[in-house]
Amino acid sequence: MRPTILIIALASALLLLVAAPAQALHVQMDLPQIVEQAQLVFIGTPVEVSCEHNHAGAIQTRYRLDVERTLKGSGLLSDQNSLELTFAGGEIGEQAMVVSGVPQLALDQRYVLLVLHDGQSYLSPIVGQHQGLFMVQTEPATGRELVLTADGRMIEKIENGRLVVGARVELDQLGRLQAVVEQTPQANPEPPVSLDPDKVRVLDHRSAEQPFVDTQRAMPLNEFLETLSAMIAQDQAQ
Repeated sequence: MRPTILIIALASALLLLVAAPAQALHVQMDLPQIVEQAQLVFIGTPVEVSCEHNHAGAIQTRYRLDVERTLKGSGLLSDQNSLELTFAGGEIGEQAMVVSGVPQLALDQRYVLLVLHDGQSYLSPIVGQHQGLFMVQTEPATGRELVLTADGRMIEKIENGRLVVGARVELDQLGRLQAVVEQTPQANPEPPVSLDPDKVRVLDHRSAEQPFVDTQRAMPLNEFLETLSAMIAQDQAQ
């Protein structure tokens, strides 16, 4: 039997999760603002995941991440090599809860994370719900490490503190990066591939005409981290 899925709007989720502190819900932020609010900035990989009910009875998902490198807030970590993050939503048995705007992490996927780490409970510890979450993708053909937004868009550059992004990309079966073909839903579309109601476009992975991506325009990981480090240093100097 398929699990019963409960999709919760942010306002309702706040009540269910008992006054999770506000942290710029769905407000567009530039990168310096994200860096300023983040108490912890690091590269990490989720290696374990579990779901549980919190004290209010809502489902939450707990991830254990291996910490590869810390750019900000290393003094907040009791274990420099491991960290747990908890997000609203998840699946237990035949019950599933999805909270709009709260990201889900993939096991064994490397991320750059800018998070709140103050002992309080949040719908998402990521600054800006998902805006402080970036995927690291290695291009198999060249070994270049590229940075993608949480929804898989290739970051091309940072201009006046704002991300300039390109196509949404994915790896094909041969390990090549290609653009995801996006189509506007018809009057009676097939069920969307995502439960996130903010994603109103249906991603069609069936097309044989998916274009491959010119990754020469992509911002490499080391340059992205250097930019973050400079922003962190500037924020701490103020």
